[in-house]
Amino acid sequence: MVEKQEEKVQLLLERQKKLERDIEQLDEVRKKQEQFEEEVTESMGEVMYYLRETLDLASSPTDSKETNELIDDVRISLSKFHGEMDEQRSFLKQEENRLLSDLDETRVACIREEIRLEEDSRKEISHG
Repeated sequence: MVEKQEEKVQLLLERQKKLERDIEQLDEVRKKQEQFEEEVTESMGEVMYYLRETLDLASSPTDSKETNELIDDVRISLSKFHGEMDEQRSFLKQEENRLLSDLDETRVACIREEIRLEEDSRKEISHG
């Protein structure tokens, strides 16, 4: 009976370690998300620069071909940027959800194991 309890305690400790690793992974995902948001902010600065350039060109008497090319470049850059941003957000959200799910499963397993250990201990006390 003692060996079974020791095995269960060992399982509980292993699950706790897994839970700690999951928490570390979740922290890493959050750090990546923060880094991504910083990159988005930098990219938005670049987009604003191109928009200002476009507005300056549009308001000045320049060749409309040059203005249209710059506008097209800005549109392409914005479209590409939004696509990459959406992909990154989706990936990070999926990763965060997966880790949260793993975390919840580990917590539930730990709680169940604690309950089993308490029940076994009570049974042993009542029979012993």
